[in-house]
Amino acid sequence: MYHSVGQRVQDDPTGAFTLETEVFREQLRVLKSSQMPVVPFGVAQSGSVALTFDDGYRNFLTTILPELEKYGFSATFFVIPKRVQDEHPEFLTRADLKTLANHPLIRIGGHGYSHQKLAEIPASNLHHELKQSREWLSDAMQYSVDSMSYPHGSVNVPVARAAQAAGYRFAGTSYPGVHHTGHFSCAIPRTVIMARDNLALFRAKLEGRWDWNRARMTDPYPSGEGA
Repeated sequence: MYHSVGQRVQDDPTGAFTLETEVFREQLRVLKSSQMPVVPFGVAQSGSVALTFDDGYRNFLTTILPELEKYGFSATFFVIPKRVQDEHPEFLTRADLKTLANHPLIRIGGHGYSHQKLAEIPASNLHHELKQSREWLSDAMQYSVDSMSYPHGSVNVPVARAAQAAGYRFAGTSYPGVHHTGHFSCAIPRTVIMARDNLALFRAKLEGRWDWNRARMTDPYPSGEGA
């Protein structure tokens, strides 16, 4: 799970989630040399990896995509419709989404309609955040958007079930771990890549050997409950 690459963004004032471009390039070289298959988000395939990018920053298009294209790596970009509508200069535009609509390597997913903490809002607001995001993005992309990631990693059992009821086939959490067929498809673990990660730590995350955060976090579906 990535966020921003290259340009530091307003939502990341400390730069903790913004990788330098050369660091990102080196990580992709490591991934290529590992010979691990890069698969679409939601696919549970042993020994593979899925690349996801949260928030919908414009550097997805200007910095990240050209690097992915060099290796033919597919990825899912999780976008916040309200940020697109507000025409914030750091985020993808409606025209950018149109450009990406037919790109063979890229799928667009939701990230909540306005990036709220979904586990902390009333049920009526939750329904709107999930449904409106999916409908708006499906219209913008001209295909059925069926995946999302939870803003701020805010998810519990009711939220994950609401995501499934809203029509999402796959949803990513911020709980680190390896995705396998036993996971509920709307509570897929993802491991965050941080700006401070060195290559040894990146390799450990890539190979599913990093779980330091798990001691401090509670996965709402620890054994595939809700599948």
